[in-house]
Amino acid sequence: KAGNGGGTPIDVILASRRFEREALGRAAAVDLAGWKAPVLVPEDLIAMKLAAGGPLDIQDAKMLLEIHKGRLDETILGGSCALLKVTLVLTRLRGA
Repeated sequence: KAGNGGGTPIDVILASRRFEREALGRAAAVDLAGWKAPVLVPEDLIAMKLAAGGPLDIQDAKMLLEIHKGRLDETILGGSCALLKVTLVLTRLRGA
């Protein structure tokens, strides 16, 4: 986690694994005080949160699923969850 100067923490990923590199390839560039920062698509962020597996990560994933309901690319979400081996976790979370 890092601060962006405005008090909002951000997560920094060092794309060392295949999945992280693929996720960065799908990321959108967002302007942060003149710096173009890649921001993960929700599908990849959900998969990463599920893979992290902590209580707050699971809560974040559930919130992202609700916020983006009906607008998620299920192919990307399913593929990302499969790569991170969290497909069953996603299925359980959606059933909860």
